[in-house]
Amino acid sequence: MGWLKMHLNWAMVLGWILAIGIGIAIVYIVWFCWYFAAAKRLMNTPSQDLTVSVAIVIFLIIVIILSLGVSIWACIQKGRKREWALLWLVPFGFIVLLVLKNKRVISNIESPKLTD
Repeated sequence: MGWLKMHLNWAMVLGWILAIGIGIAIVYIVWFCWYFAAAKRLMNTPSQDLTVSVAIVIFLIIVIILSLGVSIWACIQKGRKREWALLWLVPFGFIVLLVLKNKRVISNIESPKLTD
């Protein structure tokens, strides 16, 4: 059994952090492409307010989609319904996801057997 399945709560937290990092990276890529394309066409910089607003919207969409994906995966691995992952959208609902008990039985196949 893999480390991620054995440590579902840590896997969720790492997945959420990774989602934020991916969101930031994509926003920077889109922002730089848009900024330099507009500057090249107009020979002046685009409106800062519009650029920041679009970047924030793109960031939020990416982070919400990726974080919900990680939460749904963890709920499936814990033997819970996928609807539990929607708690991530509620303020402090992610804490409930971390506290949810695993309903699946985990057997440790790799442990040495005791002999008489």
